[in-house]
Amino acid sequence: MLMEDILLDIETLGNEGNFIVLSVGLVQFDIRTGKIGDKFIINLSETEQAKHGFNVSAETMLWWSERMDMFHEVTKDQVCLENGCGIISRWLQIHPFKRCWASATLDYQGISNIFFSQNLPNPIPYDKRLCCRTIREIYKFNHEYIHPDYTHNPVDDCENEIKELVEQLNTINIWKEE
Repeated sequence: MLMEDILLDIETLGNEGNFIVLSVGLVQFDIRTGKIGDKFIINLSETEQAKHGFNVSAETMLWWSERMDMFHEVTKDQVCLENGCGIISRWLQIHPFKRCWASATLDYQGISNIFFSQNLPNPIPYDKRLCCRTIREIYKFNHEYIHPDYTHNPVDDCENEIKELVEQLNTINIWKEE
């Protein structure tokens, strides 16, 4: 079965402007069934991003300080931005997609920020970016994460968002007979 959708999730040190992106996760999936394909995760150098002028939110740092075990997971084995952008681009090239979903537009802004800092084009075309929150809002779905141990590991978060998205799309019967 051809998997034409991916879901993106990032973990950050802020949520406005040019914020530091700690970790990027991508998961390939079948939008009709929710079957998971290949997974990808990379942790990016926060020190290098700070040198590029990326900012840190005190509120977000406080939030992470209450989740230090999760914070250590998304900050270990960091790669430099140049290498990280190259690795992300290569993964996306070998996993062609029709749609890229994210829980929020913040994820797309974060990807744009890191690629722009390296004078590289965003590897996720604007016309392929979709937002799961829009589906939830329009159809008034209650947003409850599928499992209670929400980890803030971007791959785990992608998988949970995929389960929720597929369930919602099936509920609104998006796959009516063509």
